[in-house]
Amino acid sequence: MKTLFIILLGLFVACGQSEPQLRLRDYPQVDTELQPYVSMFMRDCSARRSDCDVRLRLVRTIKVVTMPKEAKGSSIVTLGTCYIGTFSRVIHINREALPYEGRYMQALIYHELAHCMYDLEHETKSGMLMSELMPPLVTLVRDWQVLLDDMFAAIQERHGE
Repeated sequence: MKTLFIILLGLFVACGQSEPQLRLRDYPQVDTELQPYVSMFMRDCSARRSDCDVRLRLVRTIKVVTMPKEAKGSSIVTLGTCYIGTFSRVIHINREALPYEGRYMQALIYHELAHCMYDLEHETKSGMLMSELMPPLVTLVRDWQVLLDDMFAAIQERHGE
């Protein structure tokens, strides 16, 4: 009986150690230049929702990449993209967007995280955080709280809570 107890205890301990726990700080992998903006999003998200940490785990990487140019002669540049695959989601931020620090980059990261974490689509109204075209910097600075509230209202409408 004593031997059986020791064997069972050994199996229990071994099973408990066989798979390392996934720590949130290890997931997603975020490029250094983008980390402050992801942290800002998580603070703003956590102030409004309880599922932010769980939803962030859907995203595998957030990285800076060189994106191909749009059609020749077009003035439209893709600054960011959320790729949703079967098992993971990835955010790519165009290297050309890096000079846009501050509120502009913050808006870009929030926009892509809302796509990847909450499956939000583009807003049909222009001048919103989830609009297909980024609002002008003056709008982002002047109306930041309104834009943020609108984005989280769309998340609330889609996911409840």
